[in-house]
Amino acid sequence: LEGVVVMTADGTIVSSNKKYHEMVGNASEEIIGLNVTSVFPITVQPLFDSLSNIAQSGTFDENDPSNKIETSIFTEDDNEIEVTISLIAKLNPGESGNKSTKCAFIINDKSELINVKNQLKKEKLKVENLLDSILPSSLAKSISNGSKEISFDANCCSILCAKIDSFSNLCNSLTSKQIMAT
Repeated sequence: LEGVVVMTADGTIVSSNKKYHEMVGNASEEIIGLNVTSVFPITVQPLFDSLSNIAQSGTFDENDPSNKIETSIFTEDDNEIEVTISLIAKLNPGESGNKSTKCAFIINDKSELINVKNQLKKEKLKVENLLDSILPSSLAKSISNGSKEISFDANCCSILCAKIDSFSNLCNSLTSKQIMAT
């Protein structure tokens, strides 16, 4: 779900959704009627400029890359949130940007995505360490890099095949912790 703040072309906030308020920790009553420039940080200036352009010229180019930025916003308790904010606007034919023109900031919280990516990096490192501990280094690196070819030449090697008699019976009589300790 995305946070949404709806405003007129002059920047006056007219509504917002629950997700936005959950992100930043404020209430709609605190921002309705305010100008977006007093609610959002200065890092959103390119979107303020696009909004100003809508108000002055009555035009909006949805393909303009300056209508989308990646930045940080802060919650009421000063926690930083990494977000992508996009400006959207719908102008009726012949309408110049005025108080009846509705525009919106769509706020995408990237914090969870960043946390998942960091967790994924940690898990990848664990897998790489495990591979390094049981395979020759060159083979472990090859597998970590996605290689499907895991064969290699060896001048000399030994292969040990072992069978423990009654291993299944032994395992059935022990707990999993006892088995791992042996």
